[in-house]
Amino acid sequence: MLSSQAQEGPQDPSPRLRLPGRIHLGEVLRQSITRLKRRRSLRGARCSTAVGAGSSSRPLLDRCPVTASPDPTAETMTAQGHRKETIADRQRRVLDDVLQQIGRSGAEGVTHRSITRSTGIPLGSLTYYFNSRDAMLLAAFERWGVLAVRRLEEALSSRAGQELATVLGDYVEQELRVVPPAVVVRAELFAAALRDERFRRVAESFTFGVLAALRTRLGAEEALLCRSVLDGVLLHRSVDVEAVREVVRAVVGDLERSDTPR
Repeated sequence: MLSSQAQEGPQDPSPRLRLPGRIHLGEVLRQSITRLKRRRSLRGARCSTAVGAGSSSRPLLDRCPVTASPDPTAETMTAQGHRKETIADRQRRVLDDVLQQIGRSGAEGVTHRSITRSTGIPLGSLTYYFNSRDAMLLAAFERWGVLAVRRLEEALSSRAGQELATVLGDYVEQELRVVPPAVVVRAELFAAALRDERFRRVAESFTFGVLAALRTRLGAEEALLCRSVLDGVLLHRSVDVEAVREVVRAVVGDLERSDTPR
């Protein structure tokens, strides 16, 4: 006949790990709650002691070890006092670099890895912002279109009293010299629009913006004709700048005689 010790099985050598034969779940929960209350009471006692030892004029949050939630609207500053780059800042930097690469070597050479090499932004972050190469190109073309329309609007509004042909001639000269080259980006956008519906919508949004800007000085039909002239002149980037002014003046000069928008 086996002894009682043999019947009970091998004994646990560590008393800390020895468990009772049956564990009541309610008892375990009560013990856990008791321990949690004891810890909270000890922490509150330490906080009260710190409050009593300090100056009564100090705010409570300054005297107790409580961490306040950060303000999501506040700017994040680096240790040197400079504003930390936000996600929006990074995305704009990526898109500007995409446009630079398009201007230098066309859209075919733009990849996630080429942007990572030139910007230093990790590849994982870049693919999180733009999950495909087309998404990155679409956003870059859209940004370029907004900035190009803005340049035209500023040129027309800042020189409202001058001859329209002169204003547009200077605008064309500026577009030929802007960095990244506007003529290259424009050509790449319209070439992509011929192949892909998504890029066509971006190109249409850009052309509508140009039309809206020209309508401030021309009627609807005249603005449409003038936009076509600007597109043709800018795409023929080998034309001399002075010759560009003459072309614009010859076509737009007659249009401006009926410059009341209709």
